[in-house]
Amino acid sequence: MHPTIKFTCEVEQNQSINFLDVTVLKRDDTFGFKIYRKETNNNRYIDGFSNHSLKHKYASIANLVHRAIHIPLSPEDRREEISYIKDICMKNHLSVHSVDKYLRKFERDKFVSEFTSLTKVEKQRKWVKLHYNGILTDKLGKLCNRFGLDPAMKSDGNIGQLLPRTYNSNNSRFGSGVYQLSCNDCSAVYIGQTGKGFEHRFNQHERAIANNKPDSSNFARHIISSGHSTNVNYDNNCTILAKEDHLLRRCFLEGCFIKKAVNNSDITCVNEVRYPFNSNLINFACTLDKY
Repeated sequence: MHPTIKFTCEVEQNQSINFLDVTVLKRDDTFGFKIYRKETNNNRYIDGFSNHSLKHKYASIANLVHRAIHIPLSPEDRREEISYIKDICMKNHLSVHSVDKYLRKFERDKFVSEFTSLTKVEKQRKWVKLHYNGILTDKLGKLCNRFGLDPAMKSDGNIGQLLPRTYNSNNSRFGSGVYQLSCNDCSAVYIGQTGKGFEHRFNQHERAIANNKPDSSNFARHIISSGHSTNVNYDNNCTILAKEDHLLRRCFLEGCFIKKAVNNSDITCVNEVRYPFNSNLINFACTLDKY
């Protein structure tokens, strides 16, 4: 076991213990179950008046009803849970009748699955992404269904866009682009690209080394297999080769820098996938002084 892994032990109280979203009750010759909710739970989901598609608004309600049907609750506890879900609907300005609709659907599906081994044949459908724009998008979604397309609604606005950034976007540590990692004990280098930030990606390589996971990082595989120094840090072992936000351009630049590294006899490139993009254009680009 790794020394950073910690275990905790929870002991039952009053012959019951909470496991995930279920309370397990110990009885004479069997176990009973109830739905468990944390004390901090406020039963707030996507509000019915919010600018989201109906599928998004009622997805949480469908999940709650599905759980109430498939967890082996007593009849009294199940009725209490369904009543509780209806109260959640009213709190979030959603239709209470939706609970009864999902209840009938999941009970029917459960009944069919218990009395037959046949599986439902799903039609081949394709997903399409639509930017949600109120009633217009709902009508377009119905039109897509007529042609065998499943619309996936995407909301353009979110609270995160209204909040100020907690970091300096001009800081290269948070930028996207192509980077190079260098070994402390030899001339080996690893070249990669990231869209999540250079420091964030470096931390993933660093954790792979610390946790002895060579399959998670080619750079970590080199360090672990060669027995070289594991004392790597962002400032000394990471070099930013190019800043680029666009994915295809990053991959193209990555291919260029990898090819340049492979052609350089003074260093050893430890990339497993040598050329993300291998084309005559990359060969030409590598001849330019810019690269």
